[in-house]
Amino acid sequence: MSFDPVAWINTPRWQTSRLGLDRMVDLLDRMGRPQDDLRFVHVAGTNGKGSTCAYLASMQAAGLRVGLFTSPYILRFEERIRVNGCDIAQGELARAVETVRPHAEAMEAACGDHPTEFELMCAVALVHFRAVGCDIVVMGVGIEWIVMMEVKLEGIIMEGMVIEWILMVGLVLEWIIMVWVE
Repeated sequence: MSFDPVAWINTPRWQTSRLGLDRMVDLLDRMGRPQDDLRFVHVAGTNGKGSTCAYLASMQAAGLRVGLFTSPYILRFEERIRVNGCDIAQGELARAVETVRPHAEAMEAACGDHPTEFELMCAVALVHFRAVGCDIVVMGVGIEWIVMMEVKLEGIIMEGMVIEWILMVGLVLEWIIMVWVE
């Protein structure tokens, strides 16, 4: 039987939701920090992210190779990770997951904690975007946007109810600003 990258990411053991950056930082460090080779624009919010992301992803018309990460998907898992308007191909997805997989499993073995499903998807997207040489990556994220604070941003667009999220997850605005400024 061949390896199914979507089934591996959707394994119940990854489907926990826990706040914090520690797991994502650990995973990205183990993988050689693929995000450091990329430039990002985040689109965070409750509603309208998809439209805003699609608009920003149209930068490909200017000759840029544009990666787009959105969550959740609408029809197919692969549409979460796109480059210049094309979903990640099954083979590319399998290669990216196979790059992330040993690091995630080693993390779990070493400390008993493991990345969440969303953290795995982000890591897989980052590996793919670096592999194909994206000039800019547009990342649309919901409440899990805190996970992606480990990347260096060219810009951020916050829509809708981001302040409500900040209050809901118990974060303070000063901490967020401090992390972005560092």
